Amino acid sequence: IKLQQQKLTINYGDGRIEECNALDVSISGASIESTTKPLLGTQITVGKLRAEVKRHHSRGFGVAFTDIQQVQAIRKYFG
Repeated sequence: IKLQQQKLTINYGDGRIEECNALDVSISGASIESTTKPLLGTQITVGKLRAEVKRHHSRGFGVAFTDIQQVQAIRKYFG
């Protein structure tokens, strides 16, 4: 999905909140640019969407959304 805005808020669920860039977003997950590397399996919130950290990469980490999203919802939350 082509993004209009790349900035998003990550809530780690332990009180930490971080502003990050979305590198890529699909209906099932997202790639997040961040210096933080949460443990695999960590439950977080990406914008308003619940997600689970599934992988790490050189620029950050990848998540799978807990609930598969409709394209309209992705556009609403990520531009």
